[in-house]
Amino acid sequence: MTGDDSSGGLRVVRSLVAVLATLLAACATPDQLPRGTSEADVIARFGQPDRVYPARGASEPRRLEYAIGPHQQFAWMIDLDADRRLLKVEQTRTFEAFGRVRVGVDTVDDVRREFGAPWKVEGYSALRLTGWLYPYKEAGVWNSMMAVMFDESGVVRRTENGPDPRFLGGRDNQRN
Repeated sequence: MTGDDSSGGLRVVRSLVAVLATLLAACATPDQLPRGTSEADVIARFGQPDRVYPARGASEPRRLEYAIGPHQQFAWMIDLDADRRLLKVEQTRTFEAFGRVRVGVDTVDDVRREFGAPWKVEGYSALRLTGWLYPYKEAGVWNSMMAVMFDESGVVRRTENGPDPRFLGGRDNQRN
């Protein structure tokens, strides 16, 4: 083997290592961040958030939204204290989190802050409701869809879940 061949092989190995490092970093999720991590460090690691929700008084912290993962099934919410340090990280698109939605109380602002932007918005004219559709992985296994339905004043009137229609019929209709 000549010097040129070994350096070429070294370049291939370095390229493979770089690709593997990138893939592993892509698998990283915010729940691995330690409490107290600065907002700047969160952004350095995960990039700019999809949305930022300002603090609403002393009762609710500043919140960063990161939609990470396939098919818009995961929304990681990172809560920051007044010094912009990590308080809590939660993946909110879960059956349990959707169970906390308060019919007749929560509004579009509350739902957006909790679950992020919906995958799709649909009107149900016969019911005079607007549904925000959120894909999620029920029990970590089933491709499901939660519909949070609002009346004309923006108050939650009902929720319904079922299978994600993009995965029905024996084929994956994975259009986002």
